[in-house]
Amino acid sequence: MAIGLSLALVAGGAFAGDQAERPTGAEQMQRAAREEAEREGTDKDGKSSAVPKTQEDAPLKDAKRPVPDYDGRGPRPTTFGEGALWVPRIIASPLYLTTKYLIAAPFGALLTTAEKNNWPNWLYNFFTFGEDHEAGWIPLVLYDFGLRPTVGVYFFWNRAFSRSNALTASVAFGGTDWFAFGLSVGRRISKSTGIVLSGGFTRRPDALFYGIGPSSNDAFQSRYSFQRVEGTAALEWHPASWSLVRTSVGVRDFKFRTGTCCSDPPVSARVGLGQYPAPPGFDQPYTVLLGRAEVALDSRRPRPRSQSGVRLGLNAEEDVGTTNTPHSWIRYGGTIGGFWDVTGTARVLSLSVITTFVDPTGGNSNNIPFTELATLGGTEPFVGFLAGRLYDRSAIAVQLRYEWPIWAFLDGELHVATGNVFGPHLDGLRAGLMRLSTGIGFRSIRSSAFPGFELLVGLGTETFDSGARVSSFRFAIGSTYGF
Repeated sequence: MAIGLSLALVAGGAFAGDQAERPTGAEQMQRAAREEAEREGTDKDGKSSAVPKTQEDAPLKDAKRPVPDYDGRGPRPTTFGEGALWVPRIIASPLYLTTKYLIAAPFGALLTTAEKNNWPNWLYNFFTFGEDHEAGWIPLVLYDFGLRPTVGVYFFWNRAFSRSNALTASVAFGGTDWFAFGLSVGRRISKSTGIVLSGGFTRRPDALFYGIGPSSNDAFQSRYSFQRVEGTAALEWHPASWSLVRTSVGVRDFKFRTGTCCSDPPVSARVGLGQYPAPPGFDQPYTVLLGRAEVALDSRRPRPRSQSGVRLGLNAEEDVGTTNTPHSWIRYGGTIGGFWDVTGTARVLSLSVITTFVDPTGGNSNNIPFTELATLGGTEPFVGFLAGRLYDRSAIAVQLRYEWPIWAFLDGELHVATGNVFGPHLDGLRAGLMRLSTGIGFRSIRSSAFPGFELLVGLGTETFDSGARVSSFRFAIGSTYGF
């Protein structure tokens, strides 16, 4: 992009030079006379006759040409959005300056150097192969403060065995007791319809648990180890460019394992000390058959079009247990958000509401494993908390987010969210039990086809009733795929 922009600027400068006003014949004769006098240096009487150079004698190319007004309408007026943009800029200026000069500036310098030396083309050819670069691999690294660092590999193969097929695979490793892998195979049936078969395996010892409910205590941080295996078959249908309907069926097997990590006590130790009751389903393996449905409606168009619009996402999943005491539950919720492209150049201010509910459909609520409850943390909207920080039967969050472009494939983001987990159907919801989550950083432009990259600094607080003191710090850098 920088190379193309440089060429455009050079071409634009040449065009502007050709369009500069040319001097009249009389002006050319006067200039020629002055230049002749300067070359002679003196007049007939021996006195210096060199004409002092003035601004008029400067080369025309040095004269700054005013911006042309071709249509007679004058300069483009400042829009309301451009003026209003200064409000969040001033409020977030400390964070913005930190991001701009300590994060974006060095990263931008690296990208500029990379483009000048043609690194992207070299890397593209190194990590991809095939006649049309239809296959390749991407190294993955993730460091999320408070969790095990991980490394891995992401592999993709478009048009695998057929032009209608796509295959992706990922492998992650975080120690002898931390590893995961996933495989996905998709086939396009028509322009609007496709099927996807996917499966995954995860084993890790660093999952976090603090208790259940909106007031769970940060001092009770504990760990548990688990193994999860899941496989699904999905049908995707795009009725229009702005809509997606996805249905899937599958199976999920979950087992708790012994051990812990990171110098934190296991959940069983906290339970033994009476610091919180044993979470539902703890130490009980389970296998469920699942059915899931998702609908997404998004009025926004791809860049470079304006990113103003609305998005509605709804989802529901029913899980039916096949082991131990018969039990089943349904998880459902949705997201609704409005997006305002403040300047029309992908500087977007958005407000979203996110909800999740979990209800028993067979047996009683105590038969729902805590790992299947509504949760906040790890991803939007509560980026200031680690995954697993909050668990309960329902969750709600309101998020205000501002994002702006940093580079061709990189966006800056500023998040502020409030919300929490609560009892069934938001039972107990009140302002005093809300928490705050904030985060700032940058991430690659979202794509479902390739792994993303993110650098994030986030903070989370206790409830407002407890003074909303900062109780959580999060720093994450690396891949956002497959971990």
